[in-house]
Amino acid sequence: MERGCAVAILAALAAGAAPAQDRARGPAGDFAAARVITDVTACRAINDAADRLACFDRATAALATAQERKDIVVVDRADVKKAKRGLFGFALPNINLFGKDDDEAAPEIKEVTAKIVRTAIAGQGLFALTLDDGTVWRMGESLGRFPPDPGEQVRIIRGSLGSFRASISGGRFVEVYRVR
Repeated sequence: MERGCAVAILAALAAGAAPAQDRARGPAGDFAAARVITDVTACRAINDAADRLACFDRATAALATAQERKDIVVVDRADVKKAKRGLFGFALPNINLFGKDDDEAAPEIKEVTAKIVRTAIAGQGLFALTLDDGTVWRMGESLGRFPPDPGEQVRIIRGSLGSFRASISGGRFVEVYRVR
């Protein structure tokens, strides 16, 4: 893999992509699919050229098979950033799916800005907002005004203790919940 192209490798087995008998664990407790990458890089340490080439041939064949079976998925930084933005607002388990959060190329998303495309009544003085990125947010407290208009800009930020706050057209922040 090229150094300039940041790559995250995800083992899809944890989500139940394969039956339990296919989830063979290695000595370190890792899934066999994740170990394929380690096997490829371990070949570099072999001094004899013929043995090193044979090792690379075996390891890359296993890597290609794992990728074809969707046991390993390779994504670039732009894909990780897009996925993180798409998941903004959902409570997810802490499984380090996208690598370390100190990665400068795809840092944790702390806020999003979008335009409202539709509003719906979600209670007395409360509204559900459909944004231009396809997400739907429900207000947890009243704006104290008429419903927001389509085209208005909304800024959603992370609040404390896993909460989210939204400001519509620069107004005060109100609590919101991600619906989808």
